[in-house]
Amino acid sequence: MEPKKAVQSDIKWSLSNESVVKIADGKLVAVNPGSATLTATLGAIKLDIPVTVQYKVLKLTASEKKYVLVAGQEVSVPTVKAQMAGGGTLDVTNQVSWVATTAAVTVGNGKVKAVSGGNSGIKAMYLNKYVKVPVIVEGTISTLTPSLSSAEMNLKGSQSVKVIGAYTDGKKSYAQQQSEMDNIQCFRGDCKRLSHQSGWDWNSDDYGHIPE
Repeated sequence: MEPKKAVQSDIKWSLSNESVVKIADGKLVAVNPGSATLTATLGAIKLDIPVTVQYKVLKLTASEKKYVLVAGQEVSVPTVKAQMAGGGTLDVTNQVSWVATTAAVTVGNGKVKAVSGGNSGIKAMYLNKYVKVPVIVEGTISTLTPSLSSAEMNLKGSQSVKVIGAYTDGKKSYAQQQSEMDNIQCFRGDCKRLSHQSGWDWNSDDYGHIPE
């Protein structure tokens, strides 16, 4: 096998668009945003090298500030935009590289998937800039237990009720709106929004009263 030989001094360089990039002192110098082709010629051999010039990226922003998921849930990655030094923004969602900060989530093929309970996140990287999006993974509710199994009430009387939910991962979470919980906390059409308390344990003031 013949040894490789440096042929830098024998190569002729040319550019397809010197308004975008030029050659100075043996180096490429970016002039304006755009695209060009750098061609190296040695005898009958030619090699084309694509060159892209763009404004410097100042920072990246994501369309979602935070994800709150349950184990097994999958959602689309957020839209990522780059703020450019020359002004304006560029959608780089399909150009960023994604990584998960912990094993509690996975990210790939445009999707974020919750694997196990815990605090995690995803990070998008583009041209030495990155943006992080926190991901909180909650366990799913395995059981619901009401504070009473039946009620006997006098006319115009009232009775407070609370429902306790047990999570598969043992972690606490926040309550959801009653109407989203299969009407478990709705009686005779009287539903009120739950306050955000841990453990699915709501007091009578948060819940309201059940008319007889």
